[in-house]
Amino acid sequence: MQQSANGTSGWSTIGTVPAGYPGEFQVQFDVTDPHGCWRLYSPAVGAFQAGYSNVVHCFRFATRITGGRPASTTVHPGQWVTVSGSLWQQGLGPWSALSGGTVVLVFQPAKGTGAIMAHTATDAHGHFTVSARAWDGSGSWSVFYQGSPRWDVMADGPSVYVRVG
Repeated sequence: MQQSANGTSGWSTIGTVPAGYPGEFQVQFDVTDPHGCWRLYSPAVGAFQAGYSNVVHCFRFATRITGGRPASTTVHPGQWVTVSGSLWQQGLGPWSALSGGTVVLVFQPAKGTGAIMAHTATDAHGHFTVSARAWDGSGSWSVFYQGSPRWDVMADGPSVYVRVG
């Protein structure tokens, strides 16, 4: 598997796939640029010429969350844990606010299974505020943005321990 920034030059090999595999296969590669071009390449061997697949261009928006920390790291049972921040995206240009993105607030107790506590949409400026009541004891709170699987990369905020007591 090869990648190139423009699809015509600067090809670099990022990994290999099995040769002669008798069925479908799936492989995963780390790419250096989410806006790149990819192709399969088979080197020349013996009497066989090198082979190249069609070039596939992929474009993904990078996303990030700034802020995303709870307003307080100590609350009483039943008090609200509130997290504010901004959601940003970057295509081919500079970073810009992402409006209408769904941000999810997650609680991970010190012992046990985590849970989604609340979700909200970002405003026209990419800003969000999301809150949930702290009933289940102390643990870590964080926010994340899943994004569209076709266009956006998942972003998450910091995981912050909040003491309930």
